[in-house]
Amino acid sequence: MHLPTHILSGWCAANLFRLAPRERLFCMIAATGADLDGVSFLFGQNAYWHWHHVGAHNIFFAILMSALLAAFSNRKRVAFLLYLALAHLHLAMDYYGSGV
Repeated sequence: MHLPTHILSGWCAANLFRLAPRERLFCMIAATGADLDGVSFLFGQNAYWHWHHVGAHNIFFAILMSALLAAFSNRKRVAFLLYLALAHLHLAMDYYGSGV
């Protein structure tokens, strides 16, 4: 999957709920945040192939990112669950959209 697809999935999910503009932005970040490990490309192609889908594509990162975003949201519990669901949506989209 590529970043615009993940961003759009977060935006679409955010439109299903009555959220503040900041929380809508957080939904897009939550849906895309796992690709943060793609920064490994700056250290070479070998680093990218070794670290992409490893560093941030896991439950620990999803919980940490969701908690951090929820801390700045209005309804913290609902927001946390939504952000966590979007992090899992990212993983599902990568799995089913990878073409492997």
